[in-house]
Amino acid sequence: ADARPVFEAIAQTGIRLLSCEGAAVLIRDGDTFIPEGGYQTTGRIADLNPEPVPIDAALNYPSQVFLSGEMVHIPDLDSVELPVHERDTVQKFGMKSAIYLPMIREGVTLGVLIFTRVSKARAFSAEEIELAESFCDQALIAIENTRLFNDTQASLARQTASADILRVISRSPDDVTPVFKEIVKLAIS
Repeated sequence: ADARPVFEAIAQTGIRLLSCEGAAVLIRDGDTFIPEGGYQTTGRIADLNPEPVPIDAALNYPSQVFLSGEMVHIPDLDSVELPVHERDTVQKFGMKSAIYLPMIREGVTLGVLIFTRVSKARAFSAEEIELAESFCDQALIAIENTRLFNDTQASLARQTASADILRVISRSPDDVTPVFKEIVKLAIS
């Protein structure tokens, strides 16, 4: 049920694919987004901000991507005026260059995939951008498959609980006590 390993695997694979030093997956949650997984060449990013960040184009580049559905490529983060929230992120992770890619399904940007360079500022080439966009599409498919799998498991658990309650009801049609005991047992398990 925990999708974080999927997000971290996406970030880790993206780093290897693009030969960059960092990657993160941000997922939309209404009018906010949450960093769901990140990886650097040194390992998993454990201190991602767990708090939802408001989607506001004046605050950060991911918000701009969520709102526009368009990629943002900043070859040299030191040479641009950074939005407020972005300054802290760039400093915290030592980012020098970044590319922010939208993960779009049915016209809605559900997530943003970020690739970063830390050692020095260097633009992503046209070939790297094309590869990153293709990878982003595949990452969205993996995320959707995980969501569908989790939804299916949750539905199966509900159906199993209903079947267990119906089984108890069929065994004791005149006494409701076993039925209530089964409901309580299922509720706390």
